[in-house]
Amino acid sequence: IADPDPPVGDEKDLKVRSGKGDSSVVGVRTHACFTVAQLSTCKQYLTKAWNMTSQLLEDENFHVKYYAFVPLIEILGRRKWNTTVAEGAVSALWDTFKDETLPKCFDHRILRAFLHVRDISEDDAERVLDRFAEEEGIQALYLFYALFRKDHEESMGPFDSKRFYKKLEDAIKLNKGKLPLLILRGIGDMFRENI
Repeated sequence: IADPDPPVGDEKDLKVRSGKGDSSVVGVRTHACFTVAQLSTCKQYLTKAWNMTSQLLEDENFHVKYYAFVPLIEILGRRKWNTTVAEGAVSALWDTFKDETLPKCFDHRILRAFLHVRDISEDDAERVLDRFAEEEGIQALYLFYALFRKDHEESMGPFDSKRFYKKLEDAIKLNKGKLPLLILRGIGDMFRENI
């Protein structure tokens, strides 16, 4: 995590800063993101994995920060294992959601993380849906908030799904020719992310 590779201002850092995501993994800290993600799948290492992930999320190299979402998403998927880790991970997710210095290419990563944080207020859910309305993968959250969230009130708190049902209807109208694809992608994302 403390290795100087990759340096701030390298080609990958500048590419991500310019708003282009990058699918190549270059540098020690960037590779570390995947190792930390694997650590987070073991309950006994979750705290260590979170400590390393929080450092990676603060990295000055945006390429590293971009890949720090790989372990963050894994940790959020296992946040019931450790409430202290959960609080830190959810707080970090909201910090990135609010961070206006992050380029648009981070939006898909932040959205994927929110697929694991569904126990939020109606207002916060609406903010997430509004911000990521055009992102691939948003269908799962539309479906969850419109159709299923109300069934989890006992464990997640009260939630009025009516306005989300309206948003889902609007999304369906907007994507008339793509309706089966919209629904199938949303259902696929729900199962893949264990919603």
